[in-house]
Amino acid sequence: MDNARRVAWPGWLVGGALGLTVVMWAGWQAWRAGWWRPVTPDVAVHAVWGVDVSHHQGAVDWVALAGHHNLQFAYLKATEGGDFTDRRYAQNLEAARAAGLKVGAYHFFTFCRPVEEQVAHHLRVATPTPDMLPPALDVELGGNCQQVPAPQEVRARVTAWMNAVREKTGRTPLLYLTPEAWRRFYGNRDTGWPLWLRSVWTTPASGSGWTLWQFANRARVDGVTGPVDLNTFVGTRAALDTL
Repeated sequence: MDNARRVAWPGWLVGGALGLTVVMWAGWQAWRAGWWRPVTPDVAVHAVWGVDVSHHQGAVDWVALAGHHNLQFAYLKATEGGDFTDRRYAQNLEAARAAGLKVGAYHFFTFCRPVEEQVAHHLRVATPTPDMLPPALDVELGGNCQQVPAPQEVRARVTAWMNAVREKTGRTPLLYLTPEAWRRFYGNRDTGWPLWLRSVWTTPASGSGWTLWQFANRARVDGVTGPVDLNTFVGTRAALDTL
């Protein structure tokens, strides 16, 4: 309009806003590239670190990865749903073991396949041997079936999977939850199972009772070409060996 007044913003305000935008953009790009992590465990308290990988990481140089003084274990994607087997699971299992890492296998739980099928498929592919870490069940919303059951139904199915695997293997599985899954299905409360919690922006809440904490999902480590997940164990290496 002809009578509208043009507001003249102070130069320092414009410059400050521009500078903040640049810093935020640079931080976002650094996080996406894996060179910056919002949160990292205190190594003096949590000295036992590990990775979790799938075929998405491609060929891993496990000897180079194991050369990192904190990286002492690896969880490997083995199965998903009722019939998917990660194509690099067997190769990763053999190579990670040979590099001296403690290894475990995890199953990506889908909402649209019967629990019995998922249990049977995982144990056909990845029944744990005595030297392995316990099996783990990955429960998350991303990449899952479009139809998400009610929280009580999900909890019942998860419990059925965990109980069946424990009964058949004699090992108590870990339950991996993203923040969204933990909040939606468990209300951020105790799950009744050893918890593998993802929290890449903040330290897990006091009292969450985690056994493993995934603190980074785009980290850079020797031996892996692209980004990889980093985790820490709640105890010592001796405790990890007896998990």
